Amino acid sequence: EHKALTDEMVELGSEYLGLNGAADKTKLAPNMLGLALRETMRDAGQAAYGPMLALAENGSSLEKGAAAGALASTQDDVIYQMLLDDVILSEDSPLTGRQAGTVLNGLLGSETFGDQTWDWFKANLPAYVNKVPDVRKGGLPGVGRNFCSLERRDELRSFVEANAELMPGYERSLMQTLEGIELCAALKDAKADELAAALKAR
Repeated sequence: EHKALTDEMVELGSEYLGLNGAADKTKLAPNMLGLALRETMRDAGQAAYGPMLALAENGSSLEKGAAAGALASTQDDVIYQMLLDDVILSEDSPLTGRQAGTVLNGLLGSETFGDQTWDWFKANLPAYVNKVPDVRKGGLPGVGRNFCSLERRDELRSFVEANAELMPGYERSLMQTLEGIELCAALKDAKADELAAALKAR
């Protein structure tokens, strides 16, 4: 059933982008757009990259947001590198700073690329910060919002505090992000304990 839904989303997303001929945007309800574009990006890979980037650049506000989020769902190493170099870091990026942030946060939450994106972010922070408007620099600790372990919590705190001058006003964002990580880690531990107890009781 899940595969049938995924296949349907890929078909509708592909038609929306015009991957198999003329684009047809009539069959996809707006509330399904994000899901369909994400599944299409995962499935079609490099064939979807150009049209998806164009939609993120030139579409309606709904399309721009959905396409930016979909770009980050890629499973393709080549596309991943292009997103880092040409979309997130490049001065000539076709996307706005806010959209580039959406792509970055999506990649940080990716099961495939999350860890290496965090390493990339740490190595490229000085260059990336140049693209972030001053009023949003204080929110940069939010890049850790998908983390879910106390080790990552400590790593994020150390990294942000060591680079505080690049993120003026970071304190509140860091505190909220650390709290979110702690909550996630506690829930994960509770679920693991529940599972262990259930298995023991069998």
